[in-house]
Amino acid sequence: MEEVNKLINYHRRYALALIGPVGVLLTGMALHFYTLIRERPSDGLYWATITLTTIGMAICPESNMAKLFATFYLPLAVIALADAVSDVQMSGMRRKIRGFRALMT
Repeated sequence: MEEVNKLINYHRRYALALIGPVGVLLTGMALHFYTLIRERPSDGLYWATITLTTIGMAICPESNMAKLFATFYLPLAVIALADAVSDVQMSGMRRKIRGFRALMT
């Protein structure tokens, strides 16, 4: 298992995994800012973040500082939730692997 982990380039995998969400975020920001509404770039970034995280526009902060906070906080919250779900799933997978190894010996 350690040999396999040494062969895998995790930094490249993480970078490739981030290309899609970052691309969607930037595309959404550009669409909102330049073509749809013609507002400030901060509004475009906020709109793209809210759309990307599937939160929705029901509760909209009024100040730019609140929008900036939400722009950085919401993706981190989604990542933390996804990481927690992944950890729970991986602990079950590890348990199955250990049980399988015990049967093989």
